[in-house]
Amino acid sequence: MTDRTSGSSKSDLTFRSGGGCMMLFGLPFLLFGIAGIGLAATGMGEPKENAWVGYLVGSILGAIGMGFVFGRSEISFDPIARRWCQWWGMLGIKKKKQGSLDDFTEVEITREVRHNKNSTYTVFPVRVKGAGDLRLTVEEPRDFVKARRLGEKLGKGIGIPLADSSGGTQTIVKPEDMDDNIKQKIREGQIELEQVPEPSVKVSKYEVDGTTVRFSMPTGGLMDIIGGVIAMVVIPAFVGGVFLLPLLKDDSPAEEKWIIGGVIGVVFVLGPVLAGVRMILKSIYGREGVEVSPQGIRWWSSFGPFTKKKEIPADKVEEVKIRSMESGSGVEITVLSDDVTISFGRNLSDNEKRWIASVVQTILAA
Repeated sequence: MTDRTSGSSKSDLTFRSGGGCMMLFGLPFLLFGIAGIGLAATGMGEPKENAWVGYLVGSILGAIGMGFVFGRSEISFDPIARRWCQWWGMLGIKKKKQGSLDDFTEVEITREVRHNKNSTYTVFPVRVKGAGDLRLTVEEPRDFVKARRLGEKLGKGIGIPLADSSGGTQTIVKPEDMDDNIKQKIREGQIELEQVPEPSVKVSKYEVDGTTVRFSMPTGGLMDIIGGVIAMVVIPAFVGGVFLLPLLKDDSPAEEKWIIGGVIGVVFVLGPVLAGVRMILKSIYGREGVEVSPQGIRWWSSFGPFTKKKEIPADKVEEVKIRSMESGSGVEITVLSDDVTISFGRNLSDNEKRWIASVVQTILAA
């Protein structure tokens, strides 16, 4: 629930938090807090001796609401003055920290899995680190491409390396090398070409047409099929046994039972069954592929009449690596540029991924 805006110029990088969606999120807390204090003050709803409960609950909710509605924060970096400043404030009251940009040693990108009551999600925090415990969190995007772009902007603006460990292994890029494409990095010795032999057993298929190589592979695997079976069988069986059967045996009017049972059946039985069927069919019939040549790489993924496509010119490709998936459920081959990320091959064996990645890297660097 963070609403951040950022602006940059030749002289500063500024990142602000607060306002916008944060105000809308906090407004109900603030209103309920005011209502709780008001009811306690007027003696409505509870005996006077219990008024302290209303004051306490109302004050807590009101404080939370005020923090979201009126709270603001800002981190700014000024490469010309070589200064940084961070402040938190509410209603004109501010707490400030500041220092020299020379205190920082690197920009850091990591991958963290967050859990809340209803969901699990992945974020890619972008932090500026210094000696000791000096560490400023600038943003926590859920999209890796956005995090990478922000990390490079900070690295180039402040003049410090970017350390990206979000893919499972750490990659360090100097600020002067952040705009280099893969051909320049190999020519300058930043990256070494890895020659990996073709596996004797593989799932993918390929064809060679001059200097172009086309790979084709399934989009799903055994775990997707198992997940589809669970969605089709286990979830409907649980819902039917725990909710629908007792409902049908209940003495409520037939119309009421059919309405409630119909809603539960559509949402929690038919929905999972259709989702499971899609997962299984996509695992069996879905395909993805890449076409790589010295001119660039094209990726496609198809299932039935639906097709997705991405492409990156060779002079825009900055890196080819095997990195952890954003969901944290495995690794995949990733081709990176400033604006586009192509990821594929998550269901291949490790040897097959390394072989395809080496072929893609070699061709793009030609």
